[in-house]
Amino acid sequence: ENMRGRVPTSDVLEAAQNGLQTLRNARKSAFEQGFQSTKNNQVFLDFAPIETKFNQSLDNLKVTGVGGVEASKVGQKTLNDVNEIKAVIDEWKRKPELHTAEGLDALKRRIDDVYSNDMTNEAKSILTQARNTVKQTIVKQDPTYAKTMRDYEKALGVERELETALGLGRQKSVDSAIRKLQSLTRNNANTSYN
Repeated sequence: ENMRGRVPTSDVLEAAQNGLQTLRNARKSAFEQGFQSTKNNQVFLDFAPIETKFNQSLDNLKVTGVGGVEASKVGQKTLNDVNEIKAVIDEWKRKPELHTAEGLDALKRRIDDVYSNDMTNEAKSILTQARNTVKQTIVKQDPTYAKTMRDYEKALGVERELETALGLGRQKSVDSAIRKLQSLTRNNANTSYN
């Protein structure tokens, strides 16, 4: 019926959005189920690799001249963004009770929350390194977390790909999503029935 134009386009859009929401819900449910064993793992993890790697990143932002004179290789905007990341890491460093797999996962999310599109590339790179170091610290000591995150990130990638392909992103207009869906169904009809 839909290919003959007898189904309202709003129904097609709603079905696509519902399908995407079903994927989101399944991803969240799988993550929560997998993360449960990580939450139960109350072993304290070594915070030193996180701090060491971040300090190395900070050192790479400086140049040292003759006599030990230092200067920044980056501008104030980058320094401000990096200092925001540093403040988050320092907060967790001061709270060893949070050095569990669950606590470090929260740190990883908090670092992710600092991200913004207007960050400089250098600051984004340092943020990514910090985030990945936290993740690696957890993975090294909690193998279940590695599988949970791998599955979560794979599902998230599929969702994002579908959002882009079908024009279903949160910022997309209804009109553009309907046009994209109609275009895809026309293209599929043309390629399927030569």
